[in-house]
Amino acid sequence: MIFKHFIRNILPYFFVERRRRLFRLHRLGLSPSCGTSQEYEAAVNGCRFELWPAVLRTTQDWTLVDVGANEGDFIRATTRLANPSAVFAFEPLPSCQPALSKLLASVRGGQLICAAVGAATGEVKLHCTANTYMSSVFPPQRGIDSSYADGDYGVVQQLSVPQVKLDDAIPPGMHIDLLKVDVQGYEREVLRGATRTLKETGALLIEVNYTPHYKGAVSFDELHAFLNAVGFHLHGISTPYFDDIRPLWADAMYVRKD
Repeated sequence: MIFKHFIRNILPYFFVERRRRLFRLHRLGLSPSCGTSQEYEAAVNGCRFELWPAVLRTTQDWTLVDVGANEGDFIRATTRLANPSAVFAFEPLPSCQPALSKLLASVRGGQLICAAVGAATGEVKLHCTANTYMSSVFPPQRGIDSSYADGDYGVVQQLSVPQVKLDDAIPPGMHIDLLKVDVQGYEREVLRGATRTLKETGALLIEVNYTPHYKGAVSFDELHAFLNAVGFHLHGISTPYFDDIRPLWADAMYVRKD
């Protein structure tokens, strides 16, 4: 043990870090070469691969639904590590749609739906922020910008965009292996429009907020209770994103109780 500790201290950081990275990836069932291990680890982090149920990590030809796909970072990471045969991506922001459309053209079974997702069909007003990842149907909570990079939460414009329900957009009877929802506080409305879809979903990856980010947004307690009531249990949760004094948000994986 003393010798192992000594060797670890004198080895260059590069070799220690590479060994740690490869060990982590091997535990997840991935076998990259040394030269691609950094790329694989970035993909693992990008799609929260460690939170996935083990059976999903090894399943072939499955269905992914990405609500709030932005420019496709989650899809890009997922298809680097796994092999979905159908990908439904929902994105209402016009500025994100060209890059997302280009990505989906290279993804097997990729489909882009240029709309927000909610509890009703129609139109909804979108608050577009300087950082597109922070855009939401809800306006930002006053003061939340102090916890993030300067200007991220600044609303640069408001747009009326189409809104659809998942129950209308996803074909009946289609099993969804992974539903990912990242809609900046609008999660409850997405789920309210997905009564049938949730019954046909095996795993749900969803952003949860510990601190209010938007006016009218659902809290973690409310979201957790809702998902429990419709047949899901908490499978795992990521390390929270912090500011200087508190945890702000995390990604949570829920799986069907049955």
